[in-house]
Amino acid sequence: MTVNGSDSVDNVVWHVAPFADRVVAATFQEERDAAVGTLRRQAFGSVYREVVED
Repeated sequence: MTVNGSDSVDNVVWHVAPFADRVVAATFQEERDAAVGTLRRQAFGSVYREVVED
């Protein structure tokens, strides 16, 4: 599991990529939409880019 953010906030968004046996998460306090955007970029960069570029 890759977590981007802080342990001292109240919320987390996460994405499971079963084909890669990976979970990517981003924490947030109030700006859920910003966290979702961060999560999408992180998931693409760390999980999906390898699949798309092959």
